[in-house]
Formats: sequence, structure tokens, C-alpha cells
Amino acid sequence: MAIELDMARVITAMRAERTMFVSFLSSLDPDDWGRSTECPAYDVRGNALHRSEEHTSELQSHHD
Repeated sequence: MAIELDMARVITAMRAERTMFVSFLSSLDPDDWGRSTECPAYDVRGNALHRSEEHTSELQSHHD
């Protein structure tokens, strides 16, 4: 069964999620950035960078 996606809606939703994520990151105190996360390999800073790179890659792959 194929799922038909409206890519414009998908991209809009991804951008909205990214906006909320950036808003959350903007609310962090300087001390929060070095805190550990549930993923042992990443602190908050590393996790944020990792997620930002994923979102950028996903948006670019659907932009073309």
C-alpha cells in the first residue's frame, strides 16, 4: 500500500517543528547546554547540533 504525501504539508510541518525546537533552545540557560541527555553520547549542545543537522538534511533533500 503506497502512501501519498503532500510534500508541501510535510515541509510546512517540519519547519513548524524546527521553529518550536529553536524556541525551546532559546529558552535554555548557559548552564543547560552542557547537561547530559538520555543519549549518553550527547550533551544538550551535541544533541541540538545533531537534530539541527538532521532537520536541515531532510528539508534540503525535499527541496530539490
